[in-house]
Amino acid sequence: MIIQKPVYMQRYPDGLWRELPEGEFQADNPNHSLFYEMQFAADDTSDQLNSFIESWYEFFRQIPRTIHHLNLRWWTDSNGRDIRRNPYCFSNKLALIHSEISEALEGDRKNLYDTHLPQFPMRDVELADALIRILDLAEAYNIDIAKATIEKLKYNRRREDHTAEHRATANGKKY
Repeated sequence: MIIQKPVYMQRYPDGLWRELPEGEFQADNPNHSLFYEMQFAADDTSDQLNSFIESWYEFFRQIPRTIHHLNLRWWTDSNGRDIRRNPYCFSNKLALIHSEISEALEGDRKNLYDTHLPQFPMRDVELADALIRILDLAEAYNIDIAKATIEKLKYNRRREDHTAEHRATANGKKY
């Protein structure tokens, strides 16, 4: 079963959003925002949930296409040749994604703000960089990342090793 719950949030000087009591929300305050939290039963594998996830496919599918279009200049060499001809291109792009994740870790570890976008913590910006690179890579190689993500979400919801009972066992996943 899907439940939509309104959540009133405030952005604090540290850039993080925290929940506000309903009575304190001010619609005209630029640091206040109303979100809708989608709540699902942990063991819900219903057709309603699967239908909800599937409904996001077309929207999600447009994001990698748009990002790749904006980044086409990174997919040709100085002579205008497609760099995907290089068999190491995919692994090189994966290494760049890894570097963004490492930068996010460093920003979080040292509580740094980004030097290019100082209104954001470094971890936020580096995670955005990683996401941009992942979606760009997927589109460049005709990987339907939207469909794969949707199917993986649906699969993970019914995985035995993701249940609270299994995680509590001696060899269960702790995180």
